[in-house]
Amino acid sequence: MKKRILASIIFLILVSGQLITQSNRTDDDIMLNPFWDFYSFNYLNSPSAGRGFTGIAAMDNDVSGILLNPASMNISTKAQLNFQYTFKTSQDWLPGLNLGIKLKQQLFSSSAGFGYRLNKQMQTGIIYSNPSGYYFDLGKIIRTDEFGNEIGQYDMYYSVRQHDLTIPFVYSGKNFSTGIGVDLIYSLFTAPPEGFTTLEDPTGSSTGGEDLKGSSYFATLRGGFIYSITPDFNFGLTFTTGGKSKVKYRYPVGVADQSASHTFPWKAGVGLQYKPVGSKLRLNLDYDYSRTSVVSTLKDRHDFHIGAEGEIDKNWILRGGFFTLLDYRNTTDNNFMDPAHEYDQYFITFGGSYIKKNYRINLALLTSQISPGKIKNLYINFGMTFDL
Repeated sequence: MKKRILASIIFLILVSGQLITQSNRTDDDIMLNPFWDFYSFNYLNSPSAGRGFTGIAAMDNDVSGILLNPASMNISTKAQLNFQYTFKTSQDWLPGLNLGIKLKQQLFSSSAGFGYRLNKQMQTGIIYSNPSGYYFDLGKIIRTDEFGNEIGQYDMYYSVRQHDLTIPFVYSGKNFSTGIGVDLIYSLFTAPPEGFTTLEDPTGSSTGGEDLKGSSYFATLRGGFIYSITPDFNFGLTFTTGGKSKVKYRYPVGVADQSASHTFPWKAGVGLQYKPVGSKLRLNLDYDYSRTSVVSTLKDRHDFHIGAEGEIDKNWILRGGFFTLLDYRNTTDNNFMDPAHEYDQYFITFGGSYIKKNYRINLALLTSQISPGKIKNLYINFGMTFDL
Protein backbone atom coordinates (compact mmCIF):
# COMPACT_ATOMS: atom_id res chain seq x y z
CA MET A 1 0.00 0.00 0.00
CA LYS A 2 1.14 3.52 -0.69
CA LYS A 3 2.63 5.40 2.21
CA ARG A 4 -0.16 7.63 3.38
CA ILE A 5 0.29 11.17 4.57
CA LEU A 6 -2.77 11.04 6.81
CA ALA A 7 -0.52 10.46 9.82
CA SER A 8 1.34 13.65 8.97
CA ILE A 9 -1.91 15.60 8.84
CA ILE A 10 -2.91 14.26 12.25
CA PHE A 11 0.56 15.20 13.45
CA LEU A 12 0.01 18.75 12.21
CA ILE A 13 -3.34 19.01 13.96
CA LEU A 14 -1.95 17.73 17.25
CA VAL A 15 1.41 19.51 17.25
CA SER A 16 1.47 22.11 14.51
CA GLY A 17 -2.03 23.30 15.32
CA GLN A 18 -0.49 25.26 18.17
CA LEU A 19 1.64 22.22 19.08
CA ILE A 20 -0.31 21.37 22.18
CA THR A 21 -2.86 19.25 23.88
CA GLN A 22 -5.64 21.79 24.24
CA SER A 23 -7.95 22.00 27.22
CA ASN A 24 -10.13 24.46 25.27
CA ARG A 25 -10.95 23.54 21.68
CA THR A 26 -10.87 26.26 19.07
CA ASP A 27 -12.30 26.72 15.60
CA ASP A 28 -9.25 28.69 14.44
CA ASP A 29 -7.51 27.52 11.30
CA ILE A 30 -4.17 25.85 11.94
CA MET A 31 -2.04 27.63 9.34
CA LEU A 32 -3.85 31.00 9.08
CA ASN A 33 -3.21 31.79 12.70
CA PRO A 34 -1.32 34.45 14.73
CA PHE A 35 0.46 31.57 16.48
CA TRP A 36 3.09 31.72 13.70
CA ASP A 37 3.91 35.40 14.21
CA PHE A 38 7.17 34.46 15.94
CA TYR A 39 8.49 33.73 12.42
CA SER A 40 5.99 35.03 9.87
CA PHE A 41 6.42 38.82 10.38
CA ASN A 42 8.29 40.54 7.54
CA TYR A 43 9.03 43.95 9.18
CA LEU A 44 8.35 45.92 6.01
CA ASN A 45 9.57 49.39 6.90
CA SER A 46 13.32 49.81 6.48
CA PRO A 47 13.84 52.98 8.58
CA SER A 48 11.72 51.64 11.45
CA ALA A 49 13.23 48.14 11.25
CA GLY A 50 16.75 49.52 11.56
CA ARG A 51 15.92 51.47 14.73
CA GLY A 52 14.28 48.69 16.73
CA PHE A 53 11.08 48.74 14.66
CA THR A 54 10.11 52.05 16.27
CA GLY A 55 8.41 55.10 14.82
CA ILE A 56 4.89 55.37 16.22
CA ALA A 57 5.71 58.97 17.20
CA ALA A 58 7.85 59.81 14.15
CA MET A 59 6.49 62.40 11.72
CA ASP A 60 9.04 61.66 8.99
CA ASN A 61 8.27 58.14 7.74
CA ASP A 62 8.04 57.38 4.03
CA VAL A 63 4.84 55.95 2.55
CA SER A 64 5.59 52.48 4.02
CA GLY A 65 5.32 54.04 7.48
CA ILE A 66 1.53 53.73 7.27
CA LEU A 67 1.98 50.05 8.19
CA LEU A 68 3.34 51.23 11.57
CA ASN A 69 1.25 54.36 12.13
CA PRO A 70 -0.73 56.06 9.34
CA ALA A 71 -0.11 59.45 10.95
CA SER A 72 3.66 59.03 10.55
CA MET A 73 3.65 59.31 6.75
CA ASN A 74 5.19 62.58 5.62
CA ILE A 75 5.95 63.14 1.93
CA SER A 76 8.23 66.10 1.33
CA THR A 77 7.48 66.29 -2.43
CA LYS A 78 4.35 66.00 -4.54
CA ALA A 79 4.54 62.21 -4.79
CA GLN A 80 6.64 59.27 -3.63
CA LEU A 81 7.36 55.65 -4.61
CA ASN A 82 8.64 53.01 -2.20
CA PHE A 83 9.72 49.40 -2.77
CA GLN A 84 10.88 46.87 -0.17
CA TYR A 85 11.78 43.24 0.23
CA THR A 86 12.58 41.21 3.35
CA PHE A 87 14.72 38.07 3.47
CA LYS A 88 14.70 35.80 6.52
CA THR A 89 16.67 32.70 7.44
CA SER A 90 15.13 29.27 7.94
CA GLN A 91 14.01 28.14 11.38
CA ASP A 92 14.27 24.49 12.51
CA TRP A 93 10.92 23.32 13.86
CA LEU A 94 10.77 20.81 16.72
CA PRO A 95 14.34 19.61 16.09
CA GLY A 96 14.06 17.13 18.94
CA LEU A 97 11.75 14.98 16.79
CA ASN A 98 14.48 14.60 14.12
CA LEU A 99 11.96 15.02 11.29
CA GLY A 100 13.81 17.80 9.47
CA ILE A 101 10.79 20.14 9.61
CA LYS A 102 11.62 23.79 8.84
CA LEU A 103 9.95 27.18 8.58
CA LYS A 104 11.34 28.92 5.51
CA GLN A 105 11.29 32.18 3.60
CA GLN A 106 8.09 32.85 1.66
CA LEU A 107 8.63 34.30 -1.82
CA PHE A 108 5.92 36.92 -1.18
CA SER A 109 7.74 39.13 1.37
CA SER A 110 7.62 42.57 -0.21
CA SER A 111 5.79 45.87 -0.47
CA ALA A 112 5.24 48.55 -3.10
CA GLY A 113 3.72 51.91 -2.27
CA PHE A 114 2.72 55.18 -3.86
CA GLY A 115 2.12 58.32 -1.81
CA TYR A 116 0.58 61.56 -3.04
CA ARG A 117 0.35 64.97 -1.39
CA LEU A 118 -3.06 66.52 -2.09
CA ASN A 119 -2.17 69.86 -0.51
CA LYS A 120 -0.11 71.26 2.34
CA GLN A 121 -2.20 69.50 4.99
CA MET A 122 -3.48 66.31 3.30
CA GLN A 123 -1.80 63.19 1.90
CA THR A 124 -3.03 59.88 0.55
CA GLY A 125 -1.70 56.91 -1.37
CA ILE A 126 -1.87 53.16 -1.79
CA ILE A 127 0.44 50.36 -0.69
CA TYR A 128 0.50 46.65 -1.49
CA SER A 129 2.35 44.53 1.05
CA ASN A 130 2.99 41.03 2.39
CA PRO A 131 3.32 41.77 6.11
CA SER A 132 3.27 38.08 7.02
CA GLY A 133 4.15 34.76 5.40
CA TYR A 134 6.08 31.52 5.74
CA TYR A 135 6.79 28.22 4.00
CA PHE A 136 6.23 25.19 6.24
CA ASP A 137 8.50 22.47 4.83
CA LEU A 138 7.63 18.93 5.95
CA GLY A 139 10.24 17.34 3.70
CA LYS A 140 10.10 14.67 1.03
CA ILE A 141 7.47 11.94 1.26
CA ILE A 142 8.21 8.54 -0.30
CA ARG A 143 5.35 6.45 -1.69
CA THR A 144 5.54 2.67 -1.49
CA ASP A 145 3.38 -0.19 -2.64
CA GLU A 146 2.08 -2.99 -0.44
CA PHE A 147 5.47 -4.71 -0.69
CA GLY A 148 7.44 -1.67 0.47
CA ASN A 149 8.78 -0.82 -2.99
CA GLU A 150 9.18 2.87 -3.77
CA ILE A 151 6.74 4.06 -6.44
CA GLY A 152 7.15 7.81 -6.17
CA GLN A 153 8.16 10.86 -4.15
CA TYR A 154 6.79 14.33 -3.55
CA ASP A 155 7.53 17.36 -1.35
CA MET A 156 5.03 18.03 1.42
CA TYR A 157 4.62 21.65 2.48
CA TYR A 158 2.24 24.44 3.47
CA SER A 159 2.83 27.72 1.67
CA VAL A 160 1.24 30.57 3.66
CA ARG A 161 1.11 34.22 2.60
CA GLN A 162 -0.83 37.39 3.22
CA HIS A 163 -1.65 40.06 0.65
CA ASP A 164 -2.66 43.50 1.94
CA LEU A 165 -3.88 46.57 0.11
CA THR A 166 -3.87 49.70 2.26
CA ILE A 167 -5.25 53.14 1.41
CA PRO A 168 -4.31 55.90 3.89
CA PHE A 169 -5.58 59.44 4.46
CA VAL A 170 -3.36 61.74 6.50
CA TYR A 171 -4.08 65.25 7.78
CA SER A 172 -1.32 67.35 9.34
CA GLY A 173 -1.55 70.60 11.29
CA LYS A 174 1.02 72.88 12.83
CA ASN A 175 2.01 70.52 15.63
CA PHE A 176 0.04 67.33 15.02
CA SER A 177 -0.72 64.66 12.45
CA THR A 178 -3.61 62.22 12.28
CA GLY A 179 -4.20 59.39 9.85
CA ILE A 180 -6.48 56.51 9.02
CA GLY A 181 -5.91 53.57 6.72
CA VAL A 182 -8.35 51.09 5.17
CA ASP A 183 -6.65 47.70 5.01
CA LEU A 184 -8.01 44.94 2.72
CA ILE A 185 -6.46 41.55 3.54
CA TYR A 186 -6.39 38.36 1.51
CA SER A 187 -4.76 35.38 3.27
CA LEU A 188 -4.00 32.08 1.57
CA PHE A 189 -2.32 28.74 2.20
CA THR A 190 -1.72 25.95 -0.29
CA ALA A 191 -0.52 22.34 0.03
CA PRO A 192 0.11 19.64 -2.62
CA PRO A 193 -2.80 17.29 -3.39
CA GLU A 194 -0.61 14.17 -3.05
CA GLY A 195 -0.69 14.56 0.71
CA PHE A 196 -4.47 14.34 1.08
CA THR A 197 -6.89 11.46 0.71
CA THR A 198 -10.06 11.69 -1.37
CA LEU A 199 -13.12 9.47 -1.69
CA GLU A 200 -11.91 8.39 -5.13
CA ASP A 201 -8.35 7.74 -3.93
CA PRO A 202 -8.41 6.94 -0.19
CA THR A 203 -4.65 6.30 -0.14
CA GLY A 204 -3.84 9.73 -1.55
CA SER A 205 -3.49 11.13 -5.06
CA SER A 206 -0.54 9.69 -6.93
CA THR A 207 -0.88 11.76 -10.09
CA GLY A 208 -1.10 15.28 -8.67
CA GLY A 209 -3.97 17.63 -9.36
CA GLU A 210 -5.44 20.72 -7.81
CA ASP A 211 -3.74 21.98 -4.64
CA LEU A 212 -5.52 22.09 -1.33
CA LYS A 213 -6.25 25.76 -0.61
CA GLY A 214 -7.54 27.70 2.35
CA SER A 215 -8.27 31.42 2.04
CA SER A 216 -9.91 34.28 3.89
CA TYR A 217 -10.85 37.91 3.26
CA PHE A 218 -10.91 40.59 5.90
CA ALA A 219 -10.92 44.39 6.23
CA THR A 220 -9.44 46.40 9.08
CA LEU A 221 -9.04 50.06 9.94
CA ARG A 222 -5.73 51.53 11.08
CA GLY A 223 -5.79 54.80 12.97
CA GLY A 224 -3.02 56.96 14.32
CA PHE A 225 -2.27 60.30 15.95
CA ILE A 226 1.00 62.16 16.63
CA TYR A 227 1.32 65.33 18.67
CA SER A 228 4.41 67.51 19.06
CA ILE A 229 4.33 68.44 22.73
CA THR A 230 7.44 70.58 22.26
CA PRO A 231 9.69 71.12 19.23
CA ASP A 232 11.91 68.26 20.43
CA PHE A 233 9.33 65.84 21.87
CA ASN A 234 6.59 63.86 20.06
CA PHE A 235 3.89 61.57 21.40
CA GLY A 236 2.12 59.02 19.18
CA LEU A 237 -0.77 56.56 19.32
CA THR A 238 -1.92 53.90 16.89
CA PHE A 239 -4.77 51.39 16.76
CA THR A 240 -5.81 48.55 14.42
CA THR A 241 -9.22 46.87 14.54
CA GLY A 242 -9.59 43.10 14.72
CA GLY A 243 -12.15 40.37 14.18
CA LYS A 244 -12.73 36.99 12.57
CA SER A 245 -13.04 35.84 8.98
CA LYS A 246 -14.35 32.51 7.77
CA VAL A 247 -11.74 30.38 6.00
CA LYS A 248 -12.92 28.98 2.67
CA TYR A 249 -11.34 25.66 1.72
CA ARG A 250 -10.94 24.18 -1.74
CA TYR A 251 -10.10 20.49 -1.53
CA PRO A 252 -9.21 17.86 -4.10
CA VAL A 253 -12.39 16.26 -5.47
CA GLY A 254 -14.32 14.17 -2.99
CA VAL A 255 -13.25 15.59 0.36
CA ALA A 256 -16.02 17.09 2.47
CA ASP A 257 -15.94 20.78 3.37
CA GLN A 258 -14.83 21.90 6.81
CA SER A 259 -15.27 25.15 8.69
CA ALA A 260 -12.71 27.26 10.53
CA SER A 261 -11.92 30.90 11.28
CA HIS A 262 -9.00 33.21 10.68
CA THR A 263 -8.64 35.47 13.73
CA PHE A 264 -7.17 38.98 13.52
CA PRO A 265 -6.39 40.38 17.00
CA TRP A 266 -6.92 44.08 17.56
CA LYS A 267 -3.72 45.98 18.24
CA ALA A 268 -2.65 49.24 19.86
CA GLY A 269 0.62 51.05 20.36
CA VAL A 270 2.06 54.14 21.99
CA GLY A 271 5.34 55.85 21.20
CA LEU A 272 7.65 58.70 22.16
CA GLN A 273 10.29 60.45 20.09
CA TYR A 274 12.92 62.79 21.46
CA LYS A 275 14.88 64.91 18.99
CA PRO A 276 17.00 67.56 20.73
CA VAL A 277 16.82 70.95 19.04
CA GLY A 278 19.97 71.50 17.02
CA SER A 279 20.95 67.82 17.19
CA LYS A 280 20.92 65.28 14.35
CA LEU A 281 20.02 62.47 16.75
CA ARG A 282 16.53 61.01 17.28
CA LEU A 283 15.55 58.62 20.08
CA ASN A 284 12.40 56.48 19.91
CA LEU A 285 10.58 54.40 22.51
CA ASP A 286 7.49 52.32 21.61
CA TYR A 287 5.14 49.90 23.34
CA ASP A 288 2.99 47.44 21.34
CA TYR A 289 -0.04 45.52 22.57
CA SER A 290 -1.91 42.78 20.70
CA ARG A 291 -5.11 41.11 21.91
CA THR A 292 -3.93 37.64 20.83
CA SER A 293 -5.82 36.00 23.71
CA VAL A 294 -8.84 35.96 21.38
CA VAL A 295 -7.21 32.72 20.21
CA SER A 296 -7.56 30.27 23.12
CA THR A 297 -4.05 28.87 22.67
CA LEU A 298 -2.43 32.32 23.01
CA LYS A 299 -2.18 35.10 25.55
CA ASP A 300 -2.03 38.86 25.05
CA ARG A 301 1.20 40.25 23.67
CA HIS A 302 3.21 43.03 25.29
CA ASP A 303 6.42 44.14 23.55
CA PHE A 304 8.84 47.02 23.93
CA HIS A 305 10.97 48.80 21.33
CA ILE A 306 13.81 51.28 21.63
CA GLY A 307 15.81 52.79 18.81
CA ALA A 308 17.98 55.66 17.68
CA GLU A 309 19.11 57.21 14.41
CA GLY A 310 21.55 59.94 13.55
CA GLU A 311 22.56 61.88 10.46
CA ILE A 312 26.26 61.36 9.73
CA ASP A 313 26.21 63.90 6.89
CA LYS A 314 23.80 64.99 4.18
CA ASN A 315 24.06 61.59 2.46
CA TRP A 316 24.13 59.07 5.32
CA ILE A 317 21.87 58.08 8.23
CA LEU A 318 22.78 55.30 10.67
CA ARG A 319 20.34 53.45 12.93
CA GLY A 320 20.31 50.96 15.77
CA GLY A 321 17.84 49.51 18.23
CA PHE A 322 16.43 46.71 20.32
CA PHE A 323 12.97 45.16 20.73
CA THR A 324 11.23 42.15 22.21
CA LEU A 325 8.90 39.53 20.74
CA LEU A 326 7.99 37.66 23.90
CA ASP A 327 6.49 34.17 24.05
CA TYR A 328 2.74 34.69 23.67
CA ARG A 329 1.62 31.05 23.96
CA ASN A 330 -0.96 30.36 26.65
CA THR A 331 0.99 27.78 28.63
CA THR A 332 -1.37 28.03 31.63
CA ASP A 333 -4.40 26.45 29.94
CA ASN A 334 -2.58 24.39 27.32
CA ASN A 335 0.21 21.81 27.37
CA PHE A 336 2.79 22.72 24.73
CA MET A 337 5.59 20.45 23.63
CA ASP A 338 8.03 23.34 24.11
CA PRO A 339 8.04 24.82 27.65
CA ALA A 340 7.13 28.41 28.51
CA HIS A 341 9.49 31.19 27.38
CA GLU A 342 11.15 29.00 24.73
CA TYR A 343 9.76 31.43 22.12
CA ASP A 344 11.01 34.62 23.80
CA GLN A 345 12.97 36.67 21.26
CA TYR A 346 15.25 39.65 21.86
CA PHE A 347 16.13 41.50 18.68
CA ILE A 348 19.14 43.71 18.02
CA THR A 349 18.75 45.85 14.91
CA PHE A 350 21.05 47.86 12.68
CA GLY A 351 20.29 49.97 9.65
CA GLY A 352 21.13 52.90 7.49
CA SER A 353 20.13 55.05 4.54
CA TYR A 354 22.06 56.51 1.66
CA ILE A 355 20.44 59.71 0.35
CA LYS A 356 21.17 61.14 -3.07
CA LYS A 357 19.08 63.84 -4.73
CA ASN A 358 15.56 62.42 -5.04
CA TYR A 359 16.14 58.82 -3.94
CA ARG A 360 17.07 56.90 -0.80
CA ILE A 361 18.47 53.39 -0.42
CA ASN A 362 17.58 51.79 2.93
CA LEU A 363 18.94 48.66 4.58
CA ALA A 364 18.05 47.03 7.91
CA LEU A 365 19.23 43.92 9.73
CA LEU A 366 17.26 42.36 12.59
CA THR A 367 18.64 39.42 14.55
CA SER A 368 17.38 37.54 17.61
CA GLN A 369 20.45 35.31 17.98
CA ILE A 370 20.92 36.54 21.56
CA SER A 371 17.55 35.02 22.57
CA PRO A 372 17.72 32.39 25.36
CA GLY A 373 15.17 29.98 23.83
CA LYS A 374 14.91 27.86 20.69
CA ILE A 375 13.70 30.56 18.30
CA LYS A 376 16.49 32.63 16.75
CA ASN A 377 15.76 34.52 13.52
CA LEU A 378 17.63 36.82 11.16
CA TYR A 379 15.88 39.30 8.85
CA ILE A 380 17.38 41.57 6.19
CA ASN A 381 15.18 44.31 4.74
CA PHE A 382 16.13 46.28 1.63
CA GLY A 383 14.16 49.27 0.39
CA MET A 384 14.27 52.16 -2.06
CA THR A 385 12.32 55.40 -1.94
CA PHE A 386 11.92 57.84 -4.84
CA ASP A 387 10.61 61.40 -4.37
CA LEU A 388 8.79 62.59 -7.51
